[in-house]
Amino acid sequence: MRVGGRALYAAALLVLAASVPAWGGSLLEEFLILALIYGSAALLWGFLAEHAGLVSLGQQLFVGLGAYGLVIFGRMGIPIVPAMLASAALSSALAFALAFPLLRLRGAYFAFGTWIAAQIFQLAFENWSYVGAGEGITYRPALAIPGHDVYLGSLALLATSSLIIYYLYRSKLGLGLRAIGADEVVAAESGVSVFRSKVYVFVLSAALTSISGSLYALYAAYLIPTSMFNLSWVIGMIFVALVGGAGRIMGAPIGAIAFVALLYSTSGYAGWSLLVEGLATIAVWFLLPRGIWGEIASRLKLEAPVRSRIRPERW
Repeated sequence: MRVGGRALYAAALLVLAASVPAWGGSLLEEFLILALIYGSAALLWGFLAEHAGLVSLGQQLFVGLGAYGLVIFGRMGIPIVPAMLASAALSSALAFALAFPLLRLRGAYFAFGTWIAAQIFQLAFENWSYVGAGEGITYRPALAIPGHDVYLGSLALLATSSLIIYYLYRSKLGLGLRAIGADEVVAAESGVSVFRSKVYVFVLSAALTSISGSLYALYAAYLIPTSMFNLSWVIGMIFVALVGGAGRIMGAPIGAIAFVALLYSTSGYAGWSLLVEGLATIAVWFLLPRGIWGEIASRLKLEAPVRSRIRPERW
């Protein structure tokens, strides 16, 4: 499919999605808000993992900072949208600082390093009375915000994240990241600035993931550290990326819808949701190795806007 045709279809889908508040009920709206938030976060996680070779288990750190940033900056008298942007800037600054020790690590060491960083911040927020400590806090401005505003904001974030990834993949930086993902040593010998490229995409993912966290705060209103900094956020991102179709931008919203549907269906079975999610991921991995949208696109012979290097045989 040519770029013009693809853009036309994407615009039509965006208009249809934006019209949901006009004809969809509140339950559908809430369902899609959660799906859009997870879809946006999963897009960034997938890009990090596929093209920069950075499998992060600590992206929940930026989700939590984005959510609690609204509380912190709100108490300073900063309106919601500027507070979201300030939270994203704070997350970017933290990601830049963490990049120097963490990006020196590789493979499982990097993954566990990011997880440890997230755990440290979770413990810090659990003991910080200014934001409710372990008991949590209600972000009261969220109670006055209509659901359709949160929905449209979440849709805008997914659309923006998709565009950023689409053009980043085709940029000089994207070419360098693909080289790094294929073989980091060869990429360095070819003149690619490996560390600088990784820092750039790590900081970018932190900023956009932070906005996902801010939107979740507007959706949920009640924030508690054990939830906002929980590893389940990353598990959800992995599920969305793999089930929807790694390397396919359309895979993120499809995988996110499947993930949230699974969350809803297992909500009455405490402690079983993670097991069901894992089994569902394995089942899709073997039955549909390209993911749901990857299989559909393959049958329709649609070219991937962002090619994936994740393949079952490599895991």
